[in-house]
Amino acid sequence: MSTLDLSIGNKAYRLAVPAGGEEKARSLARKIDTLMMEIRKADPAMDRDNLLMLAALQLASEAEGTEARSQATLDAVNLFHKTLSSRLESLAG
Repeated sequence: MSTLDLSIGNKAYRLAVPAGGEEKARSLARKIDTLMMEIRKADPAMDRDNLLMLAALQLASEAEGTEARSQATLDAVNLFHKTLSSRLESLAG
């Protein structure tokens, strides 16, 4: 484990991250910070806690969408495999 100092929403955070995970943590922190800045543009008076909450909701929504697309891709690959197997069996048969 290594310790990493990050800044999100103009606040410093110290995180313990697995060795080799530093760049991923930095990238995620930048993404959260960017989302917070975009939300702040729409509502400059919004407090930091609400900015963080909305950024978290947006990230969760993106993750859910990615998961759904991954499952749809897996379903399509499985159907293709099943169809291909059936056709090969009928040709061999």
